[in-house]
Amino acid sequence: MKTKKQNKKSSVCSCLNMRRASLAMTEIYDHYLEPCHLSISQFSILKHIDGMEPVSVSELAAAIRLDRTTLVRNLKPLE
Repeated sequence: MKTKKQNKKSSVCSCLNMRRASLAMTEIYDHYLEPCHLSISQFSILKHIDGMEPVSVSELAAAIRLDRTTLVRNLKPLE
């Protein structure tokens, strides 16, 4: 798996290091989900729906801490 060239040196800022780690993990998950035509964000939404069903859009948005309109926009391609 090829990843973007990253600065290997960690930052003195813990927050920045966490953000870099999060982005790296997202790239890994997205790479392995690519054959399914899903992103990790879409997969996470589907897992929440599966675990909470039946669930309203408002309840789902609250559970995954996402604005309702953003969630609706992310659900469109999954429909």
